[in-house]
Amino acid sequence: MNNTLNNIIDRLERLADSHLQIQDFNCGNTADIGTKTEDGRELKYPFLHVDYSNTNYAFGTSRGIGYKVYTMTLIVLDKISTNITESAETMSDTEGILSDVVQFISTDSTMRDFRIQTTDIDALPVADNTKDGTQGWTCELGFKVPYNWCASSLPITVNGVLPVAPSNCPAIVDLVIKNSDETFEATVDGSAILYILPDTDYNINLDGILANSFSLPTLSNKTINIVWQ
Repeated sequence: MNNTLNNIIDRLERLADSHLQIQDFNCGNTADIGTKTEDGRELKYPFLHVDYSNTNYAFGTSRGIGYKVYTMTLIVLDKISTNITESAETMSDTEGILSDVVQFISTDSTMRDFRIQTTDIDALPVADNTKDGTQGWTCELGFKVPYNWCASSLPITVNGVLPVAPSNCPAIVDLVIKNSDETFEATVDGSAILYILPDTDYNINLDGILANSFSLPTLSNKTINIVWQ
């Protein structure tokens, strides 16, 4: 399955619908934040707003694009209160909602098709002091999804003819690298061009006592000379 931008937006909307504190959802330009894109009505507070940031085409192998990374801006907003205590509570609540959303996307099994980039995420406070009077938090998430189409399965004609039976290319899967005695194991992104094995550490013991330690490139051929003194 090729997960599209629409798939991600739909899943985020269903997530918002299922959250007990989020009252509404919208996607689109932040210039119209607070207004439902489809019908122009005012959103109910607090709401989750999603905007597009950028898309990265990750070229991992000679087969072209291996993954797409859709970077989305998530914003949780609620009405500003003139009461300082209530305003602080609003900031606390909206930050909690945003962290709920990020945590669900990161850990729930139903979201496994949308792997987010695993770098730390900065959440920033936002406020709109115009007539809308809103405040809350925002962050950016990168949704990493595999791109499995081959040239022969794209909707592009060759000499005026479409492929007879378009089909996906074999999916890119993570690779597991092990050595023969399974003392080393690493999981590698299947779209990666190169994975560098770490050096192998050697400890030389004489009569059970450590005499020397050193590292050599893994899978290399080396001769070790031991001189008895």
